[in-house]
Amino acid sequence: MVSIASSLGIDPDTMARELMSDTRRDRQRMSQHRAASSVGISAVPTIVIDNHLLQGVPNPRRLLNAFDRIVANNRKD
Repeated sequence: MVSIASSLGIDPDTMARELMSDTRRDRQRMSQHRAASSVGISAVPTIVIDNHLLQGVPNPRRLLNAFDRIVANNRKD
C-alpha cells in the first residue's frame, strides 16, 4: 500500500506511519463494526443467503435447509 500511495504522490513515510497507527486501526474496526451492524451481522462467520443471515458456523442441516428454501422460492417465480 505504501508503494501505491507513493505512486499517487503521497509521502511513503507518512503512509507507513498511518497504516501502523493505533488510531487508524481503531477507526477501521469501528467502521467495520458499524457496517456489519447496519445489516444485522453480529457474528463471524455470517453467511447471507437470499437476504437471510446464517450467523456463526451453521450445521450442515441448517445450511441445506437454507438452500432448499431458495430453490423452493425460485420455483414459485
